[in-house]
Amino acid sequence: MVAIGDFFVEKGVFSLRFDCDFLSTNGICCQHGCWIKPEEKWRISGGIEEIAEYLRDRPELPFWRSTRGKWTYVDTKMEDGEYHTKNEFPNSDVKRCIFNMTNGGCAIHAYCLDRGIPWETFKFNICVTWPLDIQLYDPDGKGERWNIWLFNQLNDSEWDDCPCIRPDKLPPETRDKRPLAIESQKNTIISRLGPERYAQLVEFAKTYKPD
Repeated sequence: MVAIGDFFVEKGVFSLRFDCDFLSTNGICCQHGCWIKPEEKWRISGGIEEIAEYLRDRPELPFWRSTRGKWTYVDTKMEDGEYHTKNEFPNSDVKRCIFNMTNGGCAIHAYCLDRGIPWETFKFNICVTWPLDIQLYDPDGKGERWNIWLFNQLNDSEWDDCPCIRPDKLPPETRDKRPLAIESQKNTIISRLGPERYAQLVEFAKTYKPD
């Protein structure tokens, strides 16, 4: 990690080239599902009835349960204090994120766009920042600070089917034009750290040389 002002950045972040190409990859990363914190679940639950409407054509999802005429989120599983959004119900052969629409899009993202809600601050953190992981962190109990890491499973084989993070799977003309992640993720980083810290990050990256 390197310190930049009052936040810290994992060194590998500066060399990561990434640009989300949802159409050509068919949103394959979204189908994996993600781990979410309880507070993120509660934020989404405020619009859960409207979000569920985007998923009406996925009848295999039993986690939408009609309760007195309303749609209710039913937890699937929880480990280490977090929930997972991948569909792992025994009565379904479909294994993908429960918020994945049949057209490959995200029901939460569609909900935000249709209602003018800033998706960068409403959606689950890892869905917005991936393949980075931007979190408030309190390492020594002396106060929280922002950290920017690489997603901790980035090199796991389960992500090999995501060409956007596997440059060798992309044609040269596409691979060579990919921007740095800190450029393509500009709006996301600013939504977490603010414009001043983002400017510091960009300035540091201009002179940073890997060990």
